[in-house]
Amino acid sequence: MSSVKEKLHCYLRVSSDTQEKDGGSLEVQRSIGKKVSKRLDMEYVELLEGSSSTMVRTEEELFNSPRPIYSKLKDSIRDGEVKHLWVFTTSRLHRETTEEGMFFSFYVIPNKVRFYVGERGVEQRFDTPDDSLQMDIKSLFSRYQK
Repeated sequence: MSSVKEKLHCYLRVSSDTQEKDGGSLEVQRSIGKKVSKRLDMEYVELLEGSSSTMVRTEEELFNSPRPIYSKLKDSIRDGEVKHLWVFTTSRLHRETTEEGMFFSFYVIPNKVRFYVGERGVEQRFDTPDDSLQMDIKSLFSRYQK
């Protein structure tokens, strides 16, 4: 009898055509996501948003995002279908700390989603204030990377 593998949902997005060409392309994100899922011994599940740029500034905008895959991701988290989520950088999900904070507060943390970031698929914890501070610092840095 074989056990069912956990699924690693990998959210892929670029916010501009320039990003598609500068080392963070969708293909690069896909390749790294597959490697991370293999290293974590999880099934790779792709959530391909493609090229999309939107900023969420209010709670209402968070709940009514024009990004269809992002909206589906939130619903899937809330419905308990997503338990492991990976992104290439946190800026693939959000560019603003307010938007990011709302996403983690309303979806990731209460639904106990394990969140992984980057080429090594490092798990970002949310257990202590230090964990949150570390996440904020990484997010601010990733926003300014080209």
